[in-house]
Amino acid sequence: MEIGPGPGYLQSRLGGKNYLTVGLDESMQMIRLAKNRLEKADWPASRLVRGFAQALPFANAKFDTVISTFPSEYIFLPNMPADVHRVLSDGGRLIVLPTAWIIGRQLMDRTAAWLFQITGETPKNIIEVVTQRFIHPLEQAGFKVERKQIEIRSSIVLILIASKE
Repeated sequence: MEIGPGPGYLQSRLGGKNYLTVGLDESMQMIRLAKNRLEKADWPASRLVRGFAQALPFANAKFDTVISTFPSEYIFLPNMPADVHRVLSDGGRLIVLPTAWIIGRQLMDRTAAWLFQITGETPKNIIEVVTQRFIHPLEQAGFKVERKQIEIRSSIVLILIASKE
């Protein structure tokens, strides 16, 4: 399941690899965009659900993986970690990509990095923010959290893997 699939990029990529996917988004506009993308890719859009991250409309232990890429503020809502914990099966994982840093030296890379910094997309204290507002609540909800930084092309992506033990 993907929380906040937006226009459906990941949904269409995973569907093309024969994964059974579900996308949950609060925004009907984003669900429509994702539905259109999935229909163009010849994937059924019936697995898109309108709902809230802090009150997931799914049965207990329904999913083995929950993903959220570049989430908005919903990721910090108080009930969100406990509800994700509830819908994950034993041994399930929540995978979150909260931020990335652009490290390329090309003019476009440096410009994008500067824009990300001044707009607050990647503040200098992002690790502290993620730890306080996300990792600690996940640990309190019963997750074991692992943090990874992976270099991809001209960026470094922060990945959090929260395992339900």
